[in-house]
Order: sequence, then structure tokens, then C-alpha cells
Amino acid sequence: MADFAAALLDGAFEKPLWSTFLLDLRRETESEFAILLIRPEDWPMDEGIQLISGDCTPDDIAAPYRKHFHPAPPMPKYWGQEGAPYSLTELLAYDSGAHAAFYDELINDQGVTDIREMRVQEPGGIGAWLTIVRRDGEYGRRETRLMADLAPLLRGVLRLFMERERERFSASVTARAVGNLQIGWLVLDRGGIILDADSFADTVLARSDILHRASNGRLAIAEPEVEREIFRMIGQAAEPGARSRAIVLRNDPRLEMLIVPPGEKSLSIPGTPAAIAYLHGDNWRSADRSEHLADMFSLSRSEARLALALCRGSSIGEAGELLGLKTETVRSYSKTIYAKTGARGLSDLMRIVRGGVLSMAAEA
Repeated sequence: MADFAAALLDGAFEKPLWSTFLLDLRRETESEFAILLIRPEDWPMDEGIQLISGDCTPDDIAAPYRKHFHPAPPMPKYWGQEGAPYSLTELLAYDSGAHAAFYDELINDQGVTDIREMRVQEPGGIGAWLTIVRRDGEYGRRETRLMADLAPLLRGVLRLFMERERERFSASVTARAVGNLQIGWLVLDRGGIILDADSFADTVLARSDILHRASNGRLAIAEPEVEREIFRMIGQAAEPGARSRAIVLRNDPRLEMLIVPPGEKSLSIPGTPAAIAYLHGDNWRSADRSEHLADMFSLSRSEARLALALCRGSSIGEAGELLGLKTETVRSYSKTIYAKTGARGLSDLMRIVRGGVLSMAAEA
């Protein structure tokens, strides 16, 4: 049983999932097939996770269910006692002839002589069906007992697996949203070695002409003066009571870095973190964003370009020089922008534009 427990725990990290466990179970019980199906009770079989050890494919196993049960789930929500193995004879009795054609095909066409099938369920409502199938002879008490002994192990592993899946899905959705906002992070030690990074930061390091990852894993910045300043900030972040510090790496398009103390440690990150560096790149070139902004707030193209310039830190005079507009025109446009966006001032305009859905638009 210890070997089965180890195989169940390790199987959540295998590709394909639980392949060793199902192979060991099939060999131990002298079965033709060992099958593990994971899904909510009201999902069709085709939409769950179906894993098989034996000389067949998921489609081979699913075909009879599609033929005789579709669209209803082949295994009702309250099918049998949770954690109890059922034989082919018991399954036939439970079915009471409702799906006689299915069992006739299973026995007469596919040559199945016996089955042990067991359902376990984790607290979130996800079920796992473990099935072993013979085409020669019947199972005895030993195989039934083995399946029953596996029930608490399978239930616990299923719970851990589903918790990980929920966290993975949540992290994936969050990562997509944060990715669209052009925000990423690096974990750095005192020497500037990059201990960990998210996908956005990896992309910046690979493509940016401002900063990159050196061959020794150290963060390298193109401008020596900026590099010295960043490394000074990393050292300060590692000190007790340190505060966050920010620096602009590039203005067009905007790339900013915020260096904060590392906070809690993680066993998954090697080394000793000294700081976390958040990167934000808005990719707001006028050509990329003015149409979105104009559509959202009914601005003219010139007004939209001015709004972007103001939100990126330009003064009235700087924005006019950048866009080739007179100061009086810039002031007039800015009043129109505030009226159309409902902003009560520059900080409010920045919140509306940079914090709204426009900031999630992919780069053009």
C-alpha cells in the first residue's frame, strides 16, 4: 500500500497524470485496463480528465458511453456509496435494465467479464471514478479490499489536486489580466542576481535595450548611472524598515521600476531575496492608444494624444511642444478632455485613463 500511496502522490506531477499508479494497479490486479476519470458529476465524460492504462485510448472507452448514455452523465451524482467498490454484477443490479444495451455491448461485444468501480469525492464536489476491468475471470476479495483501501488515499490526493488546479486557474486568470496591464516582477538578491521572475519581466529582459539578464544571472542596466542607482535601492530595500523606491527607466514608451522590500520568504525561491522589483511598461505610443481613448470618451485625435501626454507626466508646455500645439490650444483641449472624461483634475484623469480598461488593451 505504501507503494500505491507514493504513486498516487507523485502522479499529480507526472505526464501523463498518474500513469505509474494506474500501471501498478493494473499489474497488481491482473486487469486488462485501469481507468481514472475526474470530473464534476454533471459534466459529460468527454469534458473531464480521463486517464487509462491498457491497450486502448480514451475514445475507445468513451465511445460506448456516448452511444448509450449521451447526453446524460453516465454516472449519476448519487451513484452508489462513496468510497465503496462495485462489481459488474452489482452495477447491473443497480442499473435495473435501464441501460441493458450498454452492458450487453460491454459483456458480449467487448468481452468484459468483471469490473471493480469506485467513486470518491472531494469537498468541492469534484468526483473521481477509479475502475479496473478484466476480460478473463472475476475479481476476488483481495482486489475488492485493495480498491477499498485506496479510497481514502485517492480522496486526499484528489482534494490536493483540485486545490492546486483552482490555484492554477486563478493564477492564470490573474496573470492574463496583470499581463495586459504590462506589470511584472523580479526577485533580486543583494548582488543583483535574479532569483525569480514572471513571464512579463522575462520578456522585458529578453527584448529591452534598457535592461537584461547577464550571463551570470545578474540584472544589467544599459546606463551605468541608472544601474548604480538601482543597486543602491536594492541595498536599501534589504535594510530593516526600508520603504519602496521608484525610478523611470525609459520615457517613450514608458518603463518604470518600483523596488520594494522582499517581505515574506518562500521555500520555492533559492538564495536570499533582498528586494522585489516591479516593472511597468505602458506601451502607450500615441499611434497605439489614441484611437482607443478617442472611442471611449468621444475625444478628437488631438485631444486623445494630449490626454496620453498629460497622463505620462508632460506639463502643459511640454505637451504643446511635443504635439506641435500652442499653449492656448493645449489649455482649451485639456478643459474639453476633463469635461468629456469626467475627470476633476490631472490625477483623476490619470486614474481614469491608466486605471481603466484601456490599460488592459493589448499592444497594437
